[in-house]
Amino acid sequence: MSQADRAPSTKPSRRRFFLAAPAALATAVAPVAHAADAALLRFGGEIDALAAQAEAVAAEHSRIEEELFLRVGPAPRDGAPRTAEAFDAWVEDNRARSAKMEEVGREIGLHVAEDEMNRVDDRLLKLVRAAGAVRATTLPGLIFKARLCEHEPEIAERIVEDLLALA
Repeated sequence: MSQADRAPSTKPSRRRFFLAAPAALATAVAPVAHAADAALLRFGGEIDALAAQAEAVAAEHSRIEEELFLRVGPAPRDGAPRTAEAFDAWVEDNRARSAKMEEVGREIGLHVAEDEMNRVDDRLLKLVRAAGAVRATTLPGLIFKARLCEHEPEIAERIVEDLLALA
């Protein structure tokens, strides 16, 4: 009897089993993993939203800074001059430019943008640190914390502590 003449087997092949097993295992373990690290993973949506807000606020701040430098013009040449008269003129140019930057900055909302950027960054960092303080007990939790290292590198130490606690 040739291979083509045989009826297809209803018994699963080893190859099919080993190809399907990781996906089935991941599907079966995922709810357990997420339940074990639910306290940690619940931070995800809020952190993502704050990170997006921080990015948008930083982009607006950069736009305002660019406008400031376009309005104020280039800085006086770098380095202090060697003669007393040239030095005095250089100092006066820098003072005048600083005053103009302050005035234009107020006009275009630079300080408001800086304050908003600092507020959002502080809220994001506080939330990231709170999430980093929660013990991760599963691989998805550890991966989540690894992604937090982008915002707070010290969370890497907490990941090591979490791994050692699992041992």
